[in-house]
Amino acid sequence: MLIFATDIVNICLIFGIILIFAILPKKQEGSDVDGWLLLRDTLYYIIGLISVILLIYFDLVAWWSGLLLILYWLVHLIILSYNEGIRDRIYLFVGLKHEDDSFNADE
Repeated sequence: MLIFATDIVNICLIFGIILIFAILPKKQEGSDVDGWLLLRDTLYYIIGLISVILLIYFDLVAWWSGLLLILYWLVHLIILSYNEGIRDRIYLFVGLKHEDDSFNADE
């Protein structure tokens, strides 16, 4: 259980530091942090963490579960290589423009 608590702290710490360093150099309330990147990486991390929890909970820790997690990581690399195309399709589906994506508190 300690491992999962540390992962939750890592999620909060990493994204908190990203937001702080994106806002502090500009000395303003808003930032130009790309919401798509935060959403993509957070969802991917949470899905991976839930996968590990389920594998351990159902006592499915074996060589094939390790292979499954490696394949999951390879899918993440493929998603990263087609990042802009996937983002554009999701924006088109949801009806967002690229300007609407950044977290900007100045508006």
